[in-house]
Amino acid sequence: GDKAHVTLRYGLIQKAYELESEINQLLAGLELPRVTVVDATPFQNPGSPYAAIVLKLEENPRLLEIHRRLSYLPHIDTYTPWIPHVTVAYVHSEHALQAALRVNKVLNGRTLIPRALNFGGDKTE
Repeated sequence: GDKAHVTLRYGLIQKAYELESEINQLLAGLELPRVTVVDATPFQNPGSPYAAIVLKLEENPRLLEIHRRLSYLPHIDTYTPWIPHVTVAYVHSEHALQAALRVNKVLNGRTLIPRALNFGGDKTE
């Protein structure tokens, strides 16, 4: 939904909330890691007048392990390679660079603490 989140695995064939039990089994024993912002950048969606403002995250072994484990679920890799990120806003493309610069001033270098897994469909654990 519209809550800020780290996309841990994009392109699942089924909705994450339909796979909640399987996801919990795959991630058993792993805590969600703190993540550090290294850059805010615009990401242009092809054919859209809007760009996403995404926070690129510092490489984190635990985050990479979570992504690796979730790769066992049926999925299609639309965007490769996977880049750990948080989408924080959508803005009109003509304002995207300025918006990313403003976000960088506030969030670059900050450490974020995840609160829960978000399975979509308003299901948060």
